[in-house]
Amino acid sequence: MEERAFDLIERKWKLVVLLVWLGFCAVWIFEHYDAIRWFRLGDTDDNMRMMQVRALLHGQGWFDLRRIETAWTEHQSGRHNHGHLLWNVLMAQAWSDRWFAAQSVN
Repeated sequence: MEERAFDLIERKWKLVVLLVWLGFCAVWIFEHYDAIRWFRLGDTDDNMRMMQVRALLHGQGWFDLRRIETAWTEHQSGRHNHGHLLWNVLMAQAWSDRWFAAQSVN
């Protein structure tokens, strides 16, 4: 019986390694969930960046600021994942910073 088990492991060692690795990853993520919660944009740097975006976009009319503020609140509370919308807003700010900075140099 033991010999059959070793023979199976020898033939399927890649699968065994993969399953063990996935198991360790799952346990690590479960144990460190609080430490990786920052993916929800919860730190103060992101809050300051959102304030800058709001101030920048306020006069440009590109986005509905009430919608962005609602999405931000829902995202922060964990009710909905609006990461895609918030990412687009942040990228619009980065683009406009770069674009308008280049325009002011010329």
